[in-house]
Amino acid sequence: MLRIALVEDTLSEAQYAIHAINRFCEQENIHERFGELAIERFEYAQKFLDASRSQDFDLIIMDIDMPYGQDSINGMNAAAQFREQSDSHADIPILFTTKVSQLAAQGYQVNAIGYVVKPYDYATFAMFMKRAIANIDFNLRGITLTVATRDGVSFVPSSDIIFIQVRDHLIDVHLRDGQLLTTWGKLRTFCEQLKDSYFVQCNRDSLVNMRYVAGFNDSELFIRLPQDAFYKTTDEVQEKNASENDIMSFKVSRRKKSEVYDALFAVKSRR
Repeated sequence: MLRIALVEDTLSEAQYAIHAINRFCEQENIHERFGELAIERFEYAQKFLDASRSQDFDLIIMDIDMPYGQDSINGMNAAAQFREQSDSHADIPILFTTKVSQLAAQGYQVNAIGYVVKPYDYATFAMFMKRAIANIDFNLRGITLTVATRDGVSFVPSSDIIFIQVRDHLIDVHLRDGQLLTTWGKLRTFCEQLKDSYFVQCNRDSLVNMRYVAGFNDSELFIRLPQDAFYKTTDEVQEKNASENDIMSFKVSRRKKSEVYDALFAVKSRR
């Protein structure tokens, strides 16, 4: 099922958006890929936030210019609160609609995939919907790993893993909440398990989640770390507190360079 939250206070504009969504899904055979389409309209941003605490959505289409009436919250503030509600909301695509294009620039603060200016044409809307579907595909391709440690067994969604490294014949699995799981085995086992989940091995000792790659140069990848987490890698002698410096570098071996950068461009072009 493809679950879409449409946060729009104006009935006529909500009806137009629903028509455009249905048209896109029919043209792109979305039903064959995701099954049933469920669109839920929310007239007020606060109603959406309340619902999102107990309901899961794959895509949010949000009007920025929500009225400051019943709940005194606009679409931009609602999107920020949605992101903060849960770690699982971090990767849900948000598409803004607005009559004032200047407001849309703030959308990048909440990692929106883009915005359309009302009244928008179908071609523009469809372009952003394709980007949204690519993001949803990206999120769905995650798997759950079973990681055995000295303290027991943990079931870890691949989307929660930032990077995995070899250390003194052990395997360190670094999670986005700063938690470190240390297990045993071989890095190539994790490489095989995660090969279809947008991970790439950049050197002999490191496997990184490409969704956290913030940039690169000729010899390094740069990973953006969540704030207020604590990390230590074999690439760097000192430990890092992400609240002090939220970028961590990983060396890219010459042998892996072409494979790494080709994979990275392929992934980022979907976003």
